Amino acid sequence: MEREGVATEKDMEWHLQLAREKLQSVIEAYQKGRYSVVGDEAIKVVEEAIEAHAAKLGDHLRDHAPRFAFFRKYYGPEKHAKLKSVQRIHGAWLRGLGRKGKSGMDDQDHV
Repeated sequence: MEREGVATEKDMEWHLQLAREKLQSVIEAYQKGRYSVVGDEAIKVVEEAIEAHAAKLGDHLRDHAPRFAFFRKYYGPEKHAKLKSVQRIHGAWLRGLGRKGKSGMDDQDHV
């Protein structure tokens, strides 16, 4: 489907479908109290949405770092910082909610 950095409308639809499926997994995991799964999958939902946006523009990002650079470019440094903070929430939660996790919780509603 995806080729050498070039994406099509089909690729965009594929990434949107993946985002929807992962979002459904987030909801189901949350209802079952599987919070580490919620964190992992929620981040993947955002990554798939970023890929869909890039595909709409004809680009394929392929990797974590380019996705977040794309997000920063199109959504600005403030939202990018909040997204990174949400990632820290998940990591800190897995380690027992340290200082970074608590400060990141304030940002989760903004992403």
